Amino acid sequence: MTATRFTVAVAAVLALVLTTCGPASAGRVRYHYVPVNNCGTLTLKPCGPNNATGEYLAWFGASRTAATWQPHVNTQLTFRHPYTGQQVTVPVYLPAWVPKIEYRNHWVIYNYGSFATEIHFLPDGSVDVEYTNGFLRGL
Repeated sequence: MTATRFTVAVAAVLALVLTTCGPASAGRVRYHYVPVNNCGTLTLKPCGPNNATGEYLAWFGASRTAATWQPHVNTQLTFRHPYTGQQVTVPVYLPAWVPKIEYRNHWVIYNYGSFATEIHFLPDGSVDVEYTNGFLRGL
């Protein structure tokens, strides 16, 4: 097979793949929780465009759209807030398998490989929860 025929074959396969596959995007959704009382109870506060429940981040954060859904919360995690020193209970979704847990200065990451739940503690006592479903995967 000559180089020209090979190039044409590769272009044909690439065109076939691009026309038959759906759009792919990285899935990253952020939700904002604010303290309700001094007992560590948090409530979801709309943080997306047009007062949506959450914010869907695409194209490395350059595109922000409304996320009107929220993953089914299956766990309540209690942390000592690094800024306020108070205990806060954060509602999150965690898959059933075992994560790699990463601790940073002001956030905790539950890394499952292709899925991650990040808990960011903010100076005003609130908490952001971000769900990431990996590069080029929808959430």
